[in-house]
Amino acid sequence: MSTRTLFIHIPKNAGTSISASCPSVATSPRYMNDKMLSVESMLPRGPNENGQAFHKHIPFSYLDKRKIERFDRAFAVVRNPWERLVSLYHHADAIKPRVQKTWYDQEKISWDDFVNRMDTFRIDPTYYWRHPYDQWASQLDWVSIGNKVKCDILRYEHIQSDLDSYFETHINLKKENVGVYEKHYTEYYTEEQKEKVANWFRVDISYWGFSFASGATKNYWIP
Repeated sequence: MSTRTLFIHIPKNAGTSISASCPSVATSPRYMNDKMLSVESMLPRGPNENGQAFHKHIPFSYLDKRKIERFDRAFAVVRNPWERLVSLYHHADAIKPRVQKTWYDQEKISWDDFVNRMDTFRIDPTYYWRHPYDQWASQLDWVSIGNKVKCDILRYEHIQSDLDSYFETHINLKKENVGVYEKHYTEYYTEEQKEKVANWFRVDISYWGFSFASGATKNYWIP
């Protein structure tokens, strides 16, 4: 019997590429391959019975525990917070052609404005991308229930080798939804901005041992 695997998609951590490259893996929450479970069937029932109020990136803790038990394992990918923020900034460039004349289509702001508004953008209606605030949340929030991480954790910075080891076969990783940087992510930051991001994502940095120039150094899956 094949291993049934659930992928928890943390935004801007190669989730679109993984979903496109591993069709036998159930990706939360776009589709479930165990009897083609729908997105809504994985969500807990509430006032909105059809689940449409939920954004596409669903944390592990939001999923129906009875449905989770159908899977043998779950995994997620974590990424250096400083690099991830640069990717999030440039994602607006990637989606601009397909959001023209929609409410997402906003005039681009500068990198400095993007970082400096981290503390206020949630309530600012002119925020140029207007993407839901969950993109900025701690990565730990996506994979934890209480204080316990519920997924195997792979590293974005070693994604090919980690995926190959995890699935015990070579994964032909398709490059989907990839941002284009003007320079290396470390060159975007002033010292003040580095500290701002370090404070904002301090929980992730502490738990996974990120440094400004490194990926996760602890608490990740090792074969």
